[in-house]
Amino acid sequence: MRLEIAWWDLDDSPQSIRTLNAHLSDGVTGDWAEVPGLKVKYWVADPAHNRWGAVMVWETDRPAGHPLPPNRAADLIGRPPDHRMGFAVEALAGPAGPAGPAALPIPQVTEEPR
Repeated sequence: MRLEIAWWDLDDSPQSIRTLNAHLSDGVTGDWAEVPGLKVKYWVADPAHNRWGAVMVWETDRPAGHPLPPNRAADLIGRPPDHRMGFAVEALAGPAGPAGPAALPIPQVTEEPR
């Protein structure tokens, strides 16, 4: 499983958390519902630091050869994310249930070569 985090620092942007949040009701979330391999996507905001971004959990990696929905935040902000990071998920914890870790496959712990 793979976790990807991307965000924008909005201090020099014409957009705000409020304006970006408003675009979520325009069908953006539904566009991502059918992306192969995407387990969940969260749109996140950090008002204290004026940041907007997303957290995506993938079964493995982004699907090769399958186009992703348009990045409407990048279109509105006028640039790609200021920060993008990816991580291998090594373990999960939390309540079991339809939305909890029990609904996700348990990742295989990998050992880094020495």
